[in-house]
Amino acid sequence: MEGSLNKLVMDDKGSTMICIWGLAPLTHEDDATRAVITALDIKEKLKQIDVKSSFGIATGIVFSGVVGTSGGRKEFSVLGDVVNVAARIMGQSKKDGKIYIDYETKQDAESYLKF
Repeated sequence: MEGSLNKLVMDDKGSTMICIWGLAPLTHEDDATRAVITALDIKEKLKQIDVKSSFGIATGIVFSGVVGTSGGRKEFSVLGDVVNVAARIMGQSKKDGKIYIDYETKQDAESYLKF
């Protein structure tokens, strides 16, 4: 669906994937829809192998670029309130396994998807 896997973290809390849609040159009018469809697809595939999952999707403007110290560790990342919103609503998803999205994602995707 032309999103980008930004981070894959595996630790004592489990595995976390941070995926991003809308990064140039892969921007689309329906990036919010693509993110929701991808979450649905991943959730279904993980369910087939009996792996629990949680999802938080938020839409908005973020800083994207290289962060880190000069001479030290650097990485491409996204920063901003919308990243934190996605993390918080993913926390809600951990309770019941549903895919949670913010209001802006719903508005952007509802012409393509039924909620």
